[in-house]
Amino acid sequence: MRENASVATTDTTTDPTTSSRTGQPAGAGNWFVLVGIVLYLCEFVGFAIAGGYPSNEPGTPLDQVPAAYVGFEDGAGFLVGWMALVLTGRILIVIGLRSVIGRSALLDWAVAAMVVSVAVEVVSVGAIAAAAALVAKGAGLDSVVMADQLAWSLGSGATAAGGLAALLAALGMSRSGLFPRALTAVGVVLGAVMLTSGLLAGAPATYPVASTLSIAVLFWFCWVVWTGILLARRAGLARAAARLEQ
Repeated sequence: MRENASVATTDTTTDPTTSSRTGQPAGAGNWFVLVGIVLYLCEFVGFAIAGGYPSNEPGTPLDQVPAAYVGFEDGAGFLVGWMALVLTGRILIVIGLRSVIGRSALLDWAVAAMVVSVAVEVVSVGAIAAAAALVAKGAGLDSVVMADQLAWSLGSGATAAGGLAALLAALGMSRSGLFPRALTAVGVVLGAVMLTSGLLAGAPATYPVASTLSIAVLFWFCWVVWTGILLARRAGLARAAARLEQ
């Protein structure tokens, strides 16, 4: 009897409630995604504390660029550290999805892409801080414009990498069969739109299109909350079932 029980708990190839790809229950969940999005959205708390988030769109007249950074040197310095902290929430979101799905090349790639996205965005905030410091010290226009353009270009790259991560994660979710089709379909569309927005945001000629597509980021926030709640509920149900079995 003990031997048979052991076999039953380790054989996942014939259990319809178990993913054949991951070997874990189809109802598995966790709190990582929900915690990740809450941490990530704390960036807006940082914006409020810092007094905003200055940026100049492509095509801004050069003589108007420094005005966005006037009086922001302290706030920008704070934001560098704050964003380095809270943006790790984006990485936690993808790690949470991977922990549910298990071994997946798509999810591994998604985690790597999100790490790149976060790293590049933190550097872009550093460029904003540099621009603000240069303005405060009365540096020449060329130096301020260079830092400003660097910040914008890096931000575009961060959006593209983040969109790629979102797209890969949604594709991995779809392949796993552990998530509702509607959820994964919406995730794929939003990831693709975010990726396209990031690719187009850096050039003045295509920026208007990128600006329109950037609304997808707000919908992605909602999508992650939806996914996080789903996984948190599954985690709670799994714990309740475990208590009943004891």
